[in-house]
Amino acid sequence: MHCFLVTAEQFTELAELPRELPARGFLWIAAVRREFEARQHEIQGQLAAWSGSPLVDLHVSDLLNDQLPSHHDYTSAYDLLVFRRLAAQSPGGAVNPAS
Repeated sequence: MHCFLVTAEQFTELAELPRELPARGFLWIAAVRREFEARQHEIQGQLAAWSGSPLVDLHVSDLLNDQLPSHHDYTSAYDLLVFRRLAAQSPGGAVNPAS
């Protein structure tokens, strides 16, 4: 899992989830499905501490379901952006789906 602090000036990877939300910018948490599943309780607890509520159940089931396409959704507490597959450009210039 990776956690990034994103501000207008910089994009910084953090060593761990911060205890408090930053005064400026936003946090981006990136995790593969298996890691999210394994650390779900830790992530949910931290989200609840930051915003007063954890991920809603529908978002958790979306994140754990490997059959759903990429999508964006939001609540009043957070935004959720799911990438199911990223594409990488091959040396010849063609775009190949990443595994």
